[in-house]
Amino acid sequence: MANINLDDKIKSLQEKLKQTEKRLEEVESKLTVSERRYEQLFNNLEHEVQLWQLNEDESGNIQNWTLLDVNDASLNSWAKSKLGVIGKTAHQIYG
Repeated sequence: MANINLDDKIKSLQEKLKQTEKRLEEVESKLTVSERRYEQLFNNLEHEVQLWQLNEDESGNIQNWTLLDVNDASLNSWAKSKLGVIGKTAHQIYG
């Protein structure tokens, strides 16, 4: 009797896991679509857009900025490639 109850619990948990995996796949698919839309919007804006991370010293004073992302309008204005600037500091990019 205990084995039947345990088997039922296992089957129930397996079904819940399958449902959770299916829901995860649906959410991942929606996230992928959303990311593509954001990327298309970001890269097709005619205005320059950059995402920078501030680099601070121990006292909280800004020392520099690191470029995290940049759109095509900025790259065209700067005459630089994305690979050449992502992850670089403002000092490295601008001199």
